[in-house]
Order: sequence, then C-alpha cells, then structure tokens
Amino acid sequence: MLLCVVVFRSKINKIFDKRASIGLIFGLSICAFLFLKTYYKWSTCDVSKSVKELPAREISIDLILQKVSLQEFGNNVWKKNYLGRIINAPIIRRDLIGKIIRLTNVKLLKEMSLRKGDILRVKGIIKEDCSFLCCKKRPYNELRFHFYMSNVIVVKTIKKDMFSFWYNIRASIKRDLKINTTLTDDAKGFVLALTLGDKSLMPLSLMQLFSNTGTMHLFAVSGLHVGICCVFFKYLLMWLLPRPHLHISLSLLATFIYVVLVGYSTSSCRAFIMICFLYGSTLFYRKKNGFSSLCWAALILLFWNPDFVSSLGFQLSFTVVLGILYVMEPQAGHIAYSKLRIVLSPAKVSLSAFLSSSLLIIDCFHHINLLSVFLNIIFVTIITPIFIFIIFFLILEIFITIHIIGECINYIILFMKLIARYFDSIAIAHVEFPATFDIPNLFHLLFPLFIIISRPFLKNLRSRLVFLCFCPLSLLILSTGS
Repeated sequence: MLLCVVVFRSKINKIFDKRASIGLIFGLSICAFLFLKTYYKWSTCDVSKSVKELPAREISIDLILQKVSLQEFGNNVWKKNYLGRIINAPIIRRDLIGKIIRLTNVKLLKEMSLRKGDILRVKGIIKEDCSFLCCKKRPYNELRFHFYMSNVIVVKTIKKDMFSFWYNIRASIKRDLKINTTLTDDAKGFVLALTLGDKSLMPLSLMQLFSNTGTMHLFAVSGLHVGICCVFFKYLLMWLLPRPHLHISLSLLATFIYVVLVGYSTSSCRAFIMICFLYGSTLFYRKKNGFSSLCWAALILLFWNPDFVSSLGFQLSFTVVLGILYVMEPQAGHIAYSKLRIVLSPAKVSLSAFLSSSLLIIDCFHHINLLSVFLNIIFVTIITPIFIFIIFFLILEIFITIHIIGECINYIILFMKLIARYFDSIAIAHVEFPATFDIPNLFHLLFPLFIIISRPFLKNLRSRLVFLCFCPLSLLILSTGS
C-alpha cells in the first residue's frame, strides 16, 4: 500500500488529501493486523460455524455461579469446572434465562478468582449438552443443565468489579420499578429498557412488537441516549457556569457517570468516545470531524478488546453512525432554510440508519420492516422529551411518589404501542428471508469501505442518498445469487 502511494503520488494528491491517504493506509493496516491476530483462532476451531447457527454472531450472558469444582484431565492435570445459572441473555436468546450451564475452557485474567455466588458477564459459544443422558448417577443439580459454553471469556465479575456501586444502583432502580403500583407492566419494562438498557422487565409481547417494527434500538443504550444526556447536562450547566471549559468538562463527567451506570456497553462507549473527541476539539480550538471521532472510537475499542470486531452490537453501532455521518455531513446536507433543515433532519437520520443497517439486520434476523423508516422518524422526534421526562420521574421516585406522573407515562407507552401496532399490522411492509439465507462476511466489510471511499466523489445529498440506497441493495442481490 505504501509503495502504491509513492508510485501514484501525483494522482493521489488530485483525488485525496495527503492526510486522508495516510489515514486510509493506517486504517487498512489496523484491519490487517486484527485479521492476522484472529485468523488462527477462527480457522482452527468450529467457532465460525457455531456462531453462524445462533441468531446473533456472538452471545454475551450474565450468570450466577452455583458450583465451582476441580476436574482431573489425566497426568495429574486439574482444571476448574464452573456451573452457573443464566440470569440475563440477549433478546433473541431469552429462552436461555434460568438454564443451568457448564463453562469449559474459561479464560481468566491475572489475579482473577471466581467463587460460588459471583455474578459474571461472560462471552462464548453455547452448544447443546447431551452428556448427562449417559450418566444417571450424576447429582440432581448437574442433571438439570442442557447447555455448555466453550471458549469462555469472562468480561467482568459484577460483584468484584470496581463499578459494583453502579450495579447496585441499577438493581435498586429495577427493584423499585417492580414494586411500583402506578405503572403497568409494559410501562415498567419500557422505563427500565429506555433508561438503562435492561430489557428483563419487558413483556415478550412488547419486545416482539418493537422488534417487528424495527424500533428495538430505542432500548439499546447508544448514541441517541448518550447524546441526549450530554446535551441536556451541557445546556443545564451553561446556565450555572458561563465558562465553556467548565460546563463542557462537567457535562462530559456527568455523561461518563451515565455510561458507567448503564453498564458501559459497546454502543454507549462508542458514543461517549466520539463526544469526547468532538467536545475536545472545542476545548483545544480544533476543527470538529465526526468521521475522525468515529474512527478513533473504533480504534480505541478494538485495541481494548479486538473481539469486539465480531460483535453484532459493534458492527451495527459503527455502521449506522457511519451512514448517518455520510448523509449529514455539512457539504452533503446543506439546506438553505433553517426551519426546513430542522424538519428534514430526523428523516435523513432515520433513512440513513435504516439503509446502513439493512445488511446486518437481514443477515442476523432474516426479517426487515420497510415502514420502520417512517416509524423511526416519529419515535426519534418524540423520544428526547420522553427520555428526559422519565429521568425526572426516576429521580423524584427516590424522594416522593407522584401518581399522576406514573399515569402520564402509562398513556405515553400506550400511545407509542398504538402507533407501533398500526405499522406492524401492515403485512406488506414485512419482508421475510429464509433461515438459510446468508450474506458473506466480506460484504459487511466492503459496505463501510465503499462509503468511506465514495466521500470525495459524491459531494451532494442526493447522490449520497442514491448511493446509500443502491449499494446495500446490490450486495443483497449478489448474496442472493451466490
């Protein structure tokens, strides 16, 4: 790549800026490094095939350890055997909650020890376990599990984690919502999922409704939630602290506390890192660049944990934001009338997010709702005041219970359900794909690369929207043919 830049330097200077060329080479080198680092692991085991069988490409679960024992593997080699009960799992694998699971090949960090009663967040490959049928003398507890998880990476131990204080706050909020007599079951699940990203209280019917309409992203703490918090704290502190350095720094600190409170998920960390770079540009008098902030967020997260690259949450988060930045870039989205710009902004965000995430959604869930674009325009427009209103409700609940606020939240949830049900009832908008349908992983890599490469050539909004429509459609057609 470096040789090509040197040989074709004159032509590159006409098309790309020198810094853009160096950045492109640096980014592709990082991709090559991550590929070589994980190539041996993915090519010498059946992880790739096993992951493809799951609804998502990886699975991360929370479990409580119920038994820690030693098992002999011959030649005086002993390994610890862990048995746990799953207490939380992704939406698409809610059937795993309550199951007893055996952990094998557990990878622990240095100086990390696991004990009975610890609550863990682990990541690995879950498979069926029929070995208990071969031995009728096993204890009752061991006869109950039907799964085992291999290649286990312990992401964190919640009880021993340095942020256990925030975990206790989340548990306290969840406990208070459970015993709340004013909110309906749907409202309890909605409030907890919208603010903290915890969907454990959401009824299955409500989750299925929002999943069918393509609005489940509202309950995964991401840039929308983190951005609302940061802007809210910023404008609130501007009234109290006139100096920009102070209110920007304190708003970032408050936003960081929120990210920790929700469990520092991949999408929330990505959003916070991007906000830090954007606000840092203001503090240090540098030009803001959304694409640069997004790339730095990806590099930081991948250096922290390279396995994020195979995470569906990581892929969706960065691909969606890349598509939004691609459409919302000033040179592409310039509109003369400010009022018209305010009206069209949610439409552009919703359309670009839908188009950029379509390949991943089809590949992983085999279902897509074409009307989710219009439903997201409505929800994204009204979600900011709803989010702030619910935050005030949770804060007031600590000191005093005001039933009328709870009733207002019930009506808000009912209103959103009615809108979602109307869009869900339009059968022609639902497009189903066969379970065997597969989009090659190479296409998921090529799509964001095409977006990045086309930026210098497509300057206006219309051409970028056309490209963003036809690029995933072309890759989808190619996948159908292959």
